[in-house]
Amino acid sequence: MPADDYWVRGIDYGSFERTIMLPESIDSNAIKATYRMRR
Repeated sequence: MPADDYWVRGIDYGSFERTIMLPESIDSNAIKATYRMRR
């Protein structure tokens, strides 16, 4: 499987938090993200 092609699965129960380490050259204030439930 190519490095940029991946799946993440989990159980959606309770709260959720994910931490992603970024290089220092990234402006973290300019990042936007969304989460969409797929059912």
